[in-house]
Amino acid sequence: MLSRGCYAVRTLDLAAVPSAKRDDAIRLALAGWTPFAETDHYVIPQRGGAILCAWDSAATTQMMDSVAVDAAQATVLPESALRRFVPVASLDRNATQVAALYQVMDGYVGLVQGDGRMLAEQWWPEVPSPAHWRNFLRSASVSDDLNRDVPSPAAPTWLTKPDGHPAAQPRNNTSAREVLIVWAMALVLAAPTLWYANQYRQLSALQLSASQRLQSTEKDLDVVLSARDQALSTQERAVQLAALFNQTEALQLFALVNEVVLQNLGGGTLQLNDWEMRLQQLKFSLVAVTGSPPAATALVKALERVRIFRDVEARTDGARVNVTLQYLPPNTTPASDVPPTIPPAPNVAPAKAASLDTSTTVARLGEHG
Repeated sequence: MLSRGCYAVRTLDLAAVPSAKRDDAIRLALAGWTPFAETDHYVIPQRGGAILCAWDSAATTQMMDSVAVDAAQATVLPESALRRFVPVASLDRNATQVAALYQVMDGYVGLVQGDGRMLAEQWWPEVPSPAHWRNFLRSASVSDDLNRDVPSPAAPTWLTKPDGHPAAQPRNNTSAREVLIVWAMALVLAAPTLWYANQYRQLSALQLSASQRLQSTEKDLDVVLSARDQALSTQERAVQLAALFNQTEALQLFALVNEVVLQNLGGGTLQLNDWEMRLQQLKFSLVAVTGSPPAATALVKALERVRIFRDVEARTDGARVNVTLQYLPPNTTPASDVPPTIPPAPNVAPAKAASLDTSTTVARLGEHG
């Protein structure tokens, strides 16, 4: 225990600081108050504030070593933490503050008390003179009219256990009653907590089972989708092969076109100039050698009467008629109820009736749009 002459004391007013932030305010005050090169602090809480004690850590450790005390195992306490300074009644009933003098182990301590707490404190190695006493009162903002004489020293009582805590140790604000309430609440909440824990365990088991079933279903679905994709790919290849091999023969189409052309000569001579067959598409052009070519509308109507022809387009360009149409494969039944009839190839027509010039390419059709 350090006697009062071995440490400094500072009072801290926290009345305007919220209770939840007072510990932070105390830490800030300690950080800004280091009267020694190596300073240790002790905090004594009081109503509306705190009493801060500070001493020279290096000198204190040296003193303990000199008397064979292990500083690492010892706890240093200031005398103020083990003393109870009982407030002294003032002679003036209207006074809100009172000053008193107490005798401690190595001197005397003057206190200014008010509102149930200590407002100011000062230590003297011996009884202070009236001048020193009045200076102390003035520094504490207390009028010295009622305290002109130095009061008789009072003897503070000893506490059974120290008040406050070292600044390096966190303050424990939990009372025994609060601990009992916490334990009671814990017991009350134990039953629903166990019930919720059991429900959570069951829910986790159900989620795990559902996840496993989902993974199994996804594996089966992957097999089905793979087989479906393979079947669709095979079907697409089959359709492409069927379309490739299910083509109308050029001679049959030529016979149909020749039949229509012979029926629409219009008294002139026509020559089949271009001929191009693609997948279900036919392009050809007729050139009037003598006379005028047939009307485009008449030729379209005549070709559309052939049941395997679709989307017939004809365009006249001078003596040339360019025709484009779609035709159905031979194994496809047209929309009408009577299947298309492909007439037999005609007999050899006269030389001036129609002739096929196979040396002409489709590029000539493109020259006319």
